[in-house]
Amino acid sequence: MQVIINTTLAHFDSAKTNKFRLANLEVLINCVLYNPVAGFHFIEAYSPGMARIFLDRWFTTIKAENGLPRVYDKRLTIIALSALMEMEQSTIPELLREAWQFLVSGALKVFEGLPKAVAGKQTVPFTGHIPTTDAPLPARKELEDSFEDDDDFEDDDEDYLNLNEDEGMAIVCLDGPLVLTIFYRRCLG
Repeated sequence: MQVIINTTLAHFDSAKTNKFRLANLEVLINCVLYNPVAGFHFIEAYSPGMARIFLDRWFTTIKAENGLPRVYDKRLTIIALSALMEMEQSTIPELLREAWQFLVSGALKVFEGLPKAVAGKQTVPFTGHIPTTDAPLPARKELEDSFEDDDDFEDDDEDYLNLNEDEGMAIVCLDGPLVLTIFYRRCLG
């Protein structure tokens, strides 16, 4: 978890877009959700005072009109704030004790915006059809069609296996050890 926090904090101030800032913030929120005590310890160990900066940015984002735009953002924040509220008194870091009053008001603010986010959530109905561009290769289609009318499958089994091998070679990239193995097997076999 320390590596994740350090990597995120290394880019915390250099984020140029709101999406990247929010993604960095959410990584830290997930770490705090996973283990609040260790999360705050590692954040503070990165740089003294960094836990305070993290909390300030988190609560600024909560208070902003569109700071947490997605339902996921709001739910993550609610769950993380709830996890912080459930901490035992003896394990609460001093910094968090100072910000304790903002936990409840932050959670209420996020709860107020949740219905609007849910209503604005774009949903794409599943039609049951997954579009694909992978059409069967012509040789496979021709062979499969010939199976429908043919009662003698013994001769076609070998053709079908060869076709699978040929299609496998056509699909595989043209470099790497797998291609060489297939090529040598075809030539020597």
